[in-house]
Amino acid sequence: MYSRAVWKEGQREMEGVVPTSWIASNVIYFPHKNARTAARMCTEPSDGWQQFPLTKTKFSSGKLLCVIYCYLVLVCIRFSSFCETELN
Repeated sequence: MYSRAVWKEGQREMEGVVPTSWIASNVIYFPHKNARTAARMCTEPSDGWQQFPLTKTKFSSGKLLCVIYCYLVLVCIRFSSFCETELN
């Protein structure tokens, strides 16, 4: 299972799709290298992984649905901006 999550890396707010097992309480874990491979294989976090403050989990589902959600939100934002510009 995967989750669409929002977290802080320093002052930057990040958003992405990660294995649900990488999220615990108010923390999200990331490996120091090969994060894409680790995510694809749903590798369990280990003691040496980086920890970042979790802002929120938007939802959890299969990976494809989480990725599609991202694109749908972008399309809605762009369409909404287009409509506001064209109609005003």
